[in-house]
Amino acid sequence: TLLRNPTFSITQYNILRAMFINADLMGLTLELLNEDLASQFNLTGPLMSALHLPASLCPSQKQKKIIHHPWIDLIPMVSLREAILTRADVIDEDELCGDFYGSSPSQEVGLRVWGEAWDPSAYEISETLIRKFSWMVKDCPDIIKSSNHWRKQRGEKPIRFKIK
Repeated sequence: TLLRNPTFSITQYNILRAMFINADLMGLTLELLNEDLASQFNLTGPLMSALHLPASLCPSQKQKKIIHHPWIDLIPMVSLREAILTRADVIDEDELCGDFYGSSPSQEVGLRVWGEAWDPSAYEISETLIRKFSWMVKDCPDIIKSSNHWRKQRGEKPIRFKIK
């Protein structure tokens, strides 16, 4: 997996750093993230207190109801987490995770971070990933908005796709 690959690009390093920061806020370790386990938000009984989490990382109702791997909990955009969980039966979570973080140094990183790990507006999604998962345009307007902000900073044209 990506977490066992010692060679990272700077964009891979940045997104992994952000995810590890968010994992640390949730009390998750690299060892736990490498395991095939359910999110702590799926567990019955006393949950870890979400009171100490930034609002962007607090679990949604879908996160509490749909069993999933905790890597999804690390994403600070509720709409993106919920869209992934809604499609849990039809998408390959391992493939999506690899697409987000770039599973090899030669693979494009689909999710980039330009600020604080927990800040949804600090994230940008690649055009390649949006083309592959076109449902993000309709279901995740916040990631499109923040992506276009970062594209504008670089003098690039905004992402615009027709919603079918």
